Amino acid sequence: MSAHLALRGVVRRGWALVLITTPLFGQAAPNEARLRTLAEVALRTEGRIIMTGDLAGALAATPDAAAIRRGMDRPGAKSRARRSALAKGEISVTRTSENVQVIRVVPGDTISLFANVRLERYMNAKPGQPEKWVETGEYVFRFVPGNTPGSVELVSFGLVNPFGQRDAQPLPPGEQKATGARSTTDPARPGKRPTAPPGRSGSSATPTRALFSFASVSSPAVRGGAVYVYDGIKARDYARRYACSTCYNTAYRNFENSGTRGGDCTNFISQSLRAGGWPDVGGYTDRTTTSAWWYDSFTQTYTWVGAHYFYQFAATQSDRMGLAGNVWSMIPGDVLQVDFEGDGEIDHTTIVSWRYENPVNLYLSYHTNGTLDRPLSDFFAAVAADYPAPNQNSYYGWWVW
Repeated sequence: MSAHLALRGVVRRGWALVLITTPLFGQAAPNEARLRTLAEVALRTEGRIIMTGDLAGALAATPDAAAIRRGMDRPGAKSRARRSALAKGEISVTRTSENVQVIRVVPGDTISLFANVRLERYMNAKPGQPEKWVETGEYVFRFVPGNTPGSVELVSFGLVNPFGQRDAQPLPPGEQKATGARSTTDPARPGKRPTAPPGRSGSSATPTRALFSFASVSSPAVRGGAVYVYDGIKARDYARRYACSTCYNTAYRNFENSGTRGGDCTNFISQSLRAGGWPDVGGYTDRTTTSAWWYDSFTQTYTWVGAHYFYQFAATQSDRMGLAGNVWSMIPGDVLQVDFEGDGEIDHTTIVSWRYENPVNLYLSYHTNGTLDRPLSDFFAAVAADYPAPNQNSYYGWWVW
Protein backbone atom coordinates (compact mmCIF):
# COMPACT_ATOMS: atom_id res chain seq x y z
CA MET A 1 0.00 0.00 0.00
CA SER A 2 1.28 3.46 -0.79
CA ALA A 3 1.89 5.73 2.17
CA HIS A 4 2.43 9.41 2.69
CA LEU A 5 4.92 10.74 5.19
CA ALA A 6 3.53 12.06 8.42
CA LEU A 7 6.14 13.48 10.74
CA ARG A 8 5.21 11.96 14.07
CA GLY A 9 8.65 12.12 15.64
CA VAL A 10 12.24 12.99 14.84
CA VAL A 11 15.04 10.98 16.40
CA ARG A 12 18.66 12.10 16.08
CA ARG A 13 21.13 9.33 15.29
CA GLY A 14 24.33 11.02 14.29
CA TRP A 15 23.38 12.86 11.13
CA ALA A 16 20.35 10.69 10.36
CA LEU A 17 16.72 11.48 10.93
CA VAL A 18 14.19 8.67 11.20
CA LEU A 19 10.77 9.57 9.82
CA ILE A 20 7.91 7.46 11.11
CA THR A 21 5.11 7.05 8.58
CA THR A 22 1.38 6.44 8.78
CA PRO A 23 -0.65 4.75 6.04
CA LEU A 24 -2.53 6.75 3.46
CA PHE A 25 -5.82 5.38 4.75
CA GLY A 26 -5.26 6.43 8.36
CA GLN A 27 -4.83 4.05 11.25
CA ALA A 28 -5.61 0.85 9.34
CA ALA A 29 -6.05 -0.26 5.76
CA PRO A 30 -9.41 -1.77 4.78
CA ASN A 31 -9.26 -5.54 5.02
CA GLU A 32 -9.91 -8.00 2.23
CA ALA A 33 -13.26 -9.04 3.67
CA ARG A 34 -14.55 -5.47 3.49
CA LEU A 35 -13.47 -5.11 -0.14
CA ARG A 36 -15.13 -8.40 -1.01
CA THR A 37 -18.34 -7.32 0.72
CA LEU A 38 -18.47 -4.08 -1.25
CA ALA A 39 -17.81 -5.99 -4.48
CA GLU A 40 -20.80 -8.25 -3.82
CA VAL A 41 -22.95 -5.23 -2.89
CA ALA A 42 -22.08 -3.55 -6.20
CA LEU A 43 -22.96 -6.67 -8.19
CA ARG A 44 -26.20 -7.08 -6.25
CA THR A 45 -27.10 -3.47 -6.96
CA GLU A 46 -26.39 -4.00 -10.65
CA GLY A 47 -28.77 -6.97 -10.58
CA ARG A 48 -31.48 -4.89 -8.92
CA ILE A 49 -31.20 -2.31 -11.68
CA ILE A 50 -31.72 -5.05 -14.28
CA MET A 51 -34.84 -6.03 -12.33
CA THR A 52 -36.28 -2.54 -11.71
CA GLY A 53 -34.47 -0.07 -13.98
CA ASP A 54 -34.08 2.23 -10.97
CA LEU A 55 -30.55 3.13 -9.86
CA ALA A 56 -31.70 5.37 -7.01
CA GLY A 57 -34.05 2.71 -5.69
CA ALA A 58 -31.38 0.02 -5.95
CA LEU A 59 -28.94 2.19 -3.99
CA ALA A 60 -31.58 2.98 -1.38
CA ALA A 61 -31.95 -0.75 -0.72
CA THR A 62 -28.40 -1.14 0.60
CA PRO A 63 -26.78 0.35 3.72
CA ASP A 64 -23.47 0.52 1.84
CA ALA A 65 -24.80 2.85 -0.85
CA ALA A 66 -22.37 5.66 0.03
CA ALA A 67 -19.39 3.33 -0.42
CA ILE A 68 -20.38 2.16 -3.91
CA ARG A 69 -22.24 5.17 -5.35
CA ARG A 70 -19.29 6.58 -7.32
CA GLY A 71 -18.80 3.31 -9.16
CA MET A 72 -22.40 2.67 -10.18
CA ASP A 73 -23.18 5.21 -12.93
CA ARG A 74 -21.79 3.28 -15.91
CA PRO A 75 -22.89 -0.17 -14.66
CA GLY A 76 -26.30 1.36 -13.90
CA ALA A 77 -26.67 2.70 -17.44
CA LYS A 78 -25.64 -0.65 -18.91
CA SER A 79 -28.09 -2.47 -16.64
CA ARG A 80 -30.97 -0.23 -17.72
CA ALA A 81 -30.14 -0.92 -21.38
CA ARG A 82 -30.11 -4.65 -20.67
CA ARG A 83 -33.47 -4.43 -18.88
CA SER A 84 -34.96 -2.60 -21.86
CA ALA A 85 -33.61 -5.17 -24.33
CA LEU A 86 -34.95 -8.06 -22.27
CA ALA A 87 -38.37 -6.43 -21.94
CA LYS A 88 -38.77 -6.38 -25.73
CA GLY A 89 -38.72 -10.17 -25.62
CA GLU A 90 -41.05 -10.26 -22.60
CA ILE A 91 -38.20 -11.44 -20.38
CA SER A 92 -37.78 -10.03 -16.89
CA VAL A 93 -35.29 -10.84 -14.17
CA THR A 94 -36.98 -11.73 -10.89
CA ARG A 95 -33.99 -12.28 -8.60
CA THR A 96 -30.22 -12.54 -8.71
CA SER A 97 -27.39 -14.31 -6.94
CA GLU A 98 -23.81 -13.07 -6.68
CA ASN A 99 -20.68 -14.81 -5.44
CA VAL A 100 -17.21 -13.26 -5.21
CA GLN A 101 -14.03 -15.25 -4.60
CA VAL A 102 -10.95 -13.06 -4.10
CA ILE A 103 -7.92 -13.77 -6.28
CA ARG A 104 -5.65 -10.98 -5.09
CA VAL A 105 -5.60 -7.42 -3.80
CA VAL A 106 -3.18 -4.97 -5.44
CA PRO A 107 -2.41 -1.98 -3.18
CA GLY A 108 -1.65 1.55 -4.34
CA ASP A 109 -3.22 4.98 -4.45
CA THR A 110 -6.07 3.02 -6.02
CA ILE A 111 -6.67 -0.43 -4.55
CA SER A 112 -7.57 -3.12 -7.09
CA LEU A 113 -9.45 -6.23 -6.02
CA PHE A 114 -9.30 -9.05 -8.56
CA ALA A 115 -11.89 -11.78 -8.06
CA ASN A 116 -13.66 -14.70 -9.69
CA VAL A 117 -17.33 -13.83 -9.93
CA ARG A 118 -20.39 -16.01 -10.49
CA LEU A 119 -23.67 -14.32 -11.36
CA GLU A 120 -27.04 -16.05 -11.63
CA ARG A 121 -29.98 -14.17 -13.16
CA TYR A 122 -33.36 -15.83 -12.57
CA MET A 123 -36.07 -15.11 -15.13
CA ASN A 124 -39.85 -15.26 -15.38
CA ALA A 125 -39.57 -18.63 -17.03
CA LYS A 126 -42.32 -19.88 -19.31
CA PRO A 127 -42.68 -23.42 -20.62
CA GLY A 128 -39.76 -24.09 -22.91
CA GLN A 129 -37.57 -21.36 -21.42
CA PRO A 130 -34.57 -21.72 -19.10
CA GLU A 131 -35.16 -20.50 -15.56
CA LYS A 132 -31.88 -18.61 -15.25
CA TRP A 133 -28.70 -17.66 -17.01
CA VAL A 134 -25.25 -17.89 -15.46
CA GLU A 135 -22.17 -15.76 -16.10
CA THR A 136 -18.77 -16.27 -14.54
CA GLY A 137 -15.49 -14.47 -15.06
CA GLU A 138 -12.61 -12.52 -13.57
CA TYR A 139 -13.58 -9.03 -12.43
CA VAL A 140 -11.58 -6.11 -11.12
CA PHE A 141 -13.02 -3.71 -8.54
CA ARG A 142 -11.15 -0.42 -7.96
CA PHE A 143 -11.33 1.55 -4.71
CA VAL A 144 -10.00 4.90 -3.47
CA PRO A 145 -9.76 6.30 0.08
CA GLY A 146 -13.03 7.36 1.67
CA ASN A 147 -13.80 10.34 3.89
CA THR A 148 -13.09 8.54 7.15
CA PRO A 149 -9.87 6.78 8.22
CA GLY A 150 -9.68 3.24 6.89
CA SER A 151 -12.72 3.59 4.63
CA VAL A 152 -12.84 3.13 0.86
CA GLU A 153 -15.16 4.02 -1.99
CA LEU A 154 -15.74 1.95 -5.12
CA VAL A 155 -14.98 3.92 -8.29
CA SER A 156 -15.30 1.26 -11.02
CA PHE A 157 -15.74 -2.44 -11.65
CA GLY A 158 -16.12 -4.81 -14.56
CA LEU A 159 -14.89 -7.92 -16.35
CA VAL A 160 -11.14 -7.97 -16.88
CA ASN A 161 -11.53 -9.21 -20.46
CA PRO A 162 -15.12 -8.99 -21.72
CA PHE A 163 -15.98 -11.85 -24.10
CA GLY A 164 -12.31 -12.90 -24.13
CA GLN A 165 -11.58 -11.53 -27.60
CA ARG A 166 -8.74 -9.06 -27.10
CA ASP A 167 -5.74 -11.32 -27.54
CA ALA A 168 -3.91 -11.71 -30.84
CA GLN A 169 -5.21 -14.05 -33.53
CA PRO A 170 -2.72 -16.75 -34.56
CA LEU A 171 -1.75 -16.29 -38.18
CA PRO A 172 -0.41 -18.76 -40.74
CA PRO A 173 3.36 -18.78 -41.26
CA GLY A 174 4.55 -15.73 -43.18
CA GLU A 175 1.37 -13.71 -42.85
CA GLN A 176 1.43 -10.23 -41.35
CA LYS A 177 -1.70 -8.86 -39.75
CA ALA A 178 -3.09 -5.81 -41.54
CA THR A 179 -4.68 -2.79 -39.89
CA GLY A 180 -8.15 -1.97 -41.16
CA ALA A 181 -8.08 -4.62 -43.89
CA ARG A 182 -7.60 -8.36 -44.17
CA SER A 183 -4.17 -9.57 -45.18
CA THR A 184 -4.09 -11.99 -48.11
CA THR A 185 -0.59 -13.45 -47.94
CA ASP A 186 -2.03 -16.90 -47.33
CA PRO A 187 -4.10 -17.85 -50.42
CA ALA A 188 -6.19 -20.20 -48.25
CA ARG A 189 -7.45 -17.27 -46.22
CA PRO A 190 -9.72 -15.08 -48.37
CA GLY A 191 -9.10 -11.35 -48.20
CA LYS A 192 -12.81 -10.54 -48.34
CA ARG A 193 -15.47 -12.36 -46.42
CA PRO A 194 -18.34 -13.53 -48.63
CA THR A 195 -21.62 -11.64 -48.51
CA ALA A 196 -23.30 -15.04 -48.51
CA PRO A 197 -21.67 -18.48 -48.63
CA PRO A 198 -22.59 -21.10 -51.20
CA GLY A 199 -25.70 -23.03 -50.31
CA ARG A 200 -28.69 -22.20 -48.20
CA SER A 201 -29.34 -18.64 -47.05
CA GLY A 202 -32.41 -16.69 -46.13
CA SER A 203 -34.59 -15.60 -43.24
CA SER A 204 -37.09 -18.41 -42.75
CA ALA A 205 -38.55 -18.32 -39.25
CA THR A 206 -38.86 -22.11 -39.10
CA PRO A 207 -35.76 -23.71 -40.60
CA THR A 208 -35.50 -27.48 -40.43
CA ARG A 209 -32.46 -29.71 -40.54
CA ALA A 210 -30.71 -32.56 -38.73
CA LEU A 211 -33.16 -34.91 -40.49
CA PHE A 212 -30.98 -35.91 -43.41
CA SER A 213 -27.49 -37.22 -44.11
CA PHE A 214 -24.98 -35.06 -45.91
CA ALA A 215 -21.66 -36.07 -47.48
CA SER A 216 -18.73 -34.43 -45.72
CA VAL A 217 -16.01 -32.53 -47.56
CA SER A 218 -14.00 -35.22 -49.31
CA SER A 219 -10.28 -35.46 -49.96
CA PRO A 220 -7.66 -38.25 -49.95
CA ALA A 221 -6.98 -37.35 -46.32
CA VAL A 222 -10.55 -37.32 -45.04
CA ARG A 223 -10.72 -37.77 -41.28
CA GLY A 224 -13.92 -39.34 -40.00
CA GLY A 225 -16.85 -40.94 -41.80
CA ALA A 226 -18.08 -39.99 -45.25
CA VAL A 227 -21.71 -39.64 -44.15
CA TYR A 228 -23.07 -38.05 -40.99
CA VAL A 229 -26.21 -36.69 -39.38
CA TYR A 230 -25.92 -33.52 -37.33
CA ASP A 231 -28.03 -33.49 -34.17
CA GLY A 232 -28.32 -29.93 -32.88
CA ILE A 233 -29.83 -31.06 -29.59
CA LYS A 234 -26.80 -33.24 -28.83
CA ALA A 235 -24.53 -30.28 -29.65
CA ARG A 236 -26.64 -28.03 -27.43
CA ASP A 237 -26.63 -30.55 -24.58
CA TYR A 238 -22.84 -30.81 -24.74
CA ALA A 239 -22.49 -27.03 -24.62
CA ARG A 240 -24.86 -26.70 -21.67
CA ARG A 241 -23.02 -29.45 -19.78
CA TYR A 242 -19.53 -28.01 -20.21
CA ALA A 243 -20.11 -24.25 -20.48
CA CYS A 244 -19.35 -23.45 -16.85
CA SER A 245 -15.79 -22.50 -15.97
CA THR A 246 -15.47 -25.29 -13.38
CA CYS A 247 -16.81 -28.20 -15.44
CA TYR A 248 -14.50 -28.08 -18.47
CA ASN A 249 -14.13 -31.30 -20.48
CA THR A 250 -10.52 -32.23 -19.75
CA ALA A 251 -10.42 -34.50 -22.81
CA TYR A 252 -9.74 -31.27 -24.75
CA ARG A 253 -7.06 -28.62 -24.40
CA ASN A 254 -8.16 -25.27 -22.97
CA PHE A 255 -7.10 -22.19 -24.97
CA GLU A 256 -8.46 -19.59 -22.56
CA ASN A 257 -5.02 -18.07 -21.86
CA SER A 258 -3.19 -19.26 -24.95
CA GLY A 259 -3.03 -15.95 -26.84
CA THR A 260 -5.70 -17.11 -29.28
CA ARG A 261 -8.10 -14.38 -30.37
CA GLY A 262 -11.39 -15.30 -28.78
CA GLY A 263 -9.69 -17.33 -26.06
CA ASP A 264 -11.38 -20.73 -25.81
CA CYS A 265 -14.72 -19.78 -27.38
CA THR A 266 -14.27 -21.37 -30.81
CA ASN A 267 -12.51 -24.45 -29.47
CA PHE A 268 -15.53 -25.00 -27.23
CA ILE A 269 -18.04 -24.57 -30.06
CA SER A 270 -16.01 -26.98 -32.21
CA GLN A 271 -16.25 -29.55 -29.42
CA SER A 272 -20.03 -29.04 -29.33
CA LEU A 273 -20.35 -29.50 -33.11
CA ARG A 274 -18.32 -32.67 -32.96
CA ALA A 275 -20.60 -33.92 -30.15
CA GLY A 276 -23.53 -33.15 -32.46
CA GLY A 277 -22.15 -35.41 -35.19
CA TRP A 278 -19.69 -33.38 -37.26
CA PRO A 279 -16.83 -35.62 -38.43
CA ASP A 280 -13.32 -34.21 -38.67
CA VAL A 281 -12.21 -33.31 -42.17
CA GLY A 282 -8.75 -32.78 -43.67
CA GLY A 283 -5.25 -34.01 -42.94
CA TYR A 284 -2.04 -32.93 -41.25
CA THR A 285 -0.72 -31.15 -44.33
CA ASP A 286 -3.61 -28.67 -44.39
CA ARG A 287 -3.73 -27.70 -40.73
CA THR A 288 -3.53 -23.97 -41.54
CA THR A 289 -6.05 -23.90 -44.39
CA THR A 290 -9.69 -22.91 -44.07
CA SER A 291 -11.00 -26.06 -45.77
CA ALA A 292 -9.96 -28.44 -42.98
CA TRP A 293 -11.40 -28.87 -39.48
CA TRP A 294 -10.07 -31.42 -37.02
CA TYR A 295 -8.55 -31.98 -33.59
CA ASP A 296 -6.32 -34.71 -32.18
CA SER A 297 -4.19 -35.33 -29.09
CA PHE A 298 -1.25 -33.38 -30.53
CA THR A 299 -2.62 -30.39 -32.43
CA GLN A 300 -5.63 -29.00 -34.30
CA THR A 301 -6.53 -26.90 -37.33
CA TYR A 302 -6.69 -23.13 -37.17
CA THR A 303 -10.39 -23.42 -37.99
CA TRP A 304 -10.99 -25.49 -34.86
CA VAL A 305 -9.74 -22.84 -32.45
CA GLY A 306 -9.69 -19.45 -34.22
CA ALA A 307 -12.94 -17.46 -34.46
CA HIS A 308 -12.14 -15.86 -37.83
CA TYR A 309 -10.76 -19.10 -39.30
CA PHE A 310 -13.91 -20.90 -38.25
CA TYR A 311 -15.88 -18.18 -40.02
CA GLN A 312 -13.94 -18.81 -43.23
CA PHE A 313 -14.51 -22.54 -42.90
CA ALA A 314 -18.24 -22.00 -42.37
CA ALA A 315 -18.48 -19.59 -45.32
CA THR A 316 -17.07 -22.12 -47.80
CA GLN A 317 -18.49 -25.44 -46.56
CA SER A 318 -22.07 -25.25 -47.79
CA ASP A 319 -22.78 -28.89 -46.92
CA ARG A 320 -22.23 -28.08 -43.24
CA MET A 321 -23.44 -24.53 -42.64
CA GLY A 322 -25.47 -21.76 -44.25
CA LEU A 323 -25.65 -18.08 -43.41
CA ALA A 324 -28.99 -17.20 -41.79
CA GLY A 325 -30.55 -14.08 -43.23
CA ASN A 326 -32.08 -13.39 -39.82
CA VAL A 327 -30.31 -14.46 -36.63
CA TRP A 328 -33.69 -14.92 -34.93
CA SER A 329 -34.38 -17.85 -37.27
CA MET A 330 -31.72 -19.99 -35.57
CA ILE A 331 -32.53 -23.03 -33.46
CA PRO A 332 -30.59 -25.00 -30.79
CA GLY A 333 -27.30 -26.26 -32.19
CA ASP A 334 -26.85 -23.32 -34.57
CA VAL A 335 -23.86 -20.99 -34.22
CA LEU A 336 -23.70 -17.21 -33.76
CA GLN A 337 -20.46 -15.31 -34.44
CA VAL A 338 -19.71 -11.66 -33.67
CA ASP A 339 -17.41 -9.00 -35.08
CA PHE A 340 -17.43 -6.65 -32.09
CA GLU A 341 -15.67 -3.70 -33.72
CA GLY A 342 -16.89 -3.96 -37.31
CA ASP A 343 -13.32 -4.29 -38.53
CA GLY A 344 -13.74 -7.49 -40.55
CA GLU A 345 -12.23 -9.69 -37.83
CA ILE A 346 -14.58 -12.20 -36.22
CA ASP A 347 -14.04 -12.02 -32.46
CA HIS A 348 -16.38 -14.44 -30.76
CA THR A 349 -18.27 -17.71 -31.33
CA THR A 350 -21.35 -18.94 -29.45
CA ILE A 351 -23.98 -21.67 -29.80
CA VAL A 352 -27.75 -21.40 -29.54
CA SER A 353 -28.74 -23.45 -26.51
CA TRP A 354 -32.45 -22.66 -26.23
CA ARG A 355 -35.32 -21.32 -28.32
CA TYR A 356 -38.76 -20.13 -27.24
CA GLU A 357 -41.47 -19.33 -29.78
CA ASN A 358 -44.11 -16.96 -28.32
CA PRO A 359 -42.52 -14.47 -28.59
CA VAL A 360 -39.33 -15.75 -30.20
CA ASN A 361 -36.45 -15.74 -27.74
CA LEU A 362 -33.01 -17.28 -28.23
CA TYR A 363 -30.46 -18.14 -25.57
CA LEU A 364 -26.71 -18.52 -26.02
CA SER A 365 -24.07 -20.59 -24.28
CA TYR A 366 -20.32 -20.17 -24.67
CA HIS A 367 -17.20 -21.01 -22.72
CA THR A 368 -15.89 -17.46 -22.46
CA ASN A 369 -16.82 -16.33 -18.94
CA GLY A 370 -18.58 -19.67 -18.42
CA THR A 371 -21.87 -18.40 -19.85
CA LEU A 372 -24.95 -20.63 -19.82
CA ASP A 373 -28.32 -19.80 -21.46
CA ARG A 374 -27.85 -16.04 -21.76
CA PRO A 375 -30.76 -14.34 -23.57
CA LEU A 376 -29.73 -13.12 -27.01
CA SER A 377 -31.40 -9.77 -26.30
CA ASP A 378 -29.19 -9.29 -23.23
CA PHE A 379 -26.13 -10.32 -25.22
CA PHE A 380 -26.95 -7.67 -27.86
CA ALA A 381 -27.30 -4.99 -25.16
CA ALA A 382 -24.05 -5.99 -23.42
CA VAL A 383 -22.07 -5.93 -26.69
CA ALA A 384 -23.49 -2.53 -27.63
CA ALA A 385 -22.50 -1.16 -24.22
CA ASP A 386 -18.95 -2.49 -24.37
CA TYR A 387 -18.43 -1.58 -28.05
CA PRO A 388 -20.51 1.57 -28.70
CA ALA A 389 -20.65 3.79 -31.81
CA PRO A 390 -18.84 4.65 -34.00
CA ASN A 391 -17.90 0.97 -33.99
CA GLN A 392 -20.54 -1.21 -35.59
CA ASN A 393 -21.18 -4.67 -34.23
CA SER A 394 -21.74 -7.33 -36.88
CA TYR A 395 -23.49 -10.62 -36.21
CA TYR A 396 -23.32 -13.78 -38.33
CA GLY A 397 -25.84 -16.53 -37.65
CA TRP A 398 -25.06 -19.96 -39.07
CA TRP A 399 -27.63 -22.64 -39.66
CA VAL A 400 -25.80 -25.90 -39.00
CA TRP A 401 -26.58 -29.25 -40.60
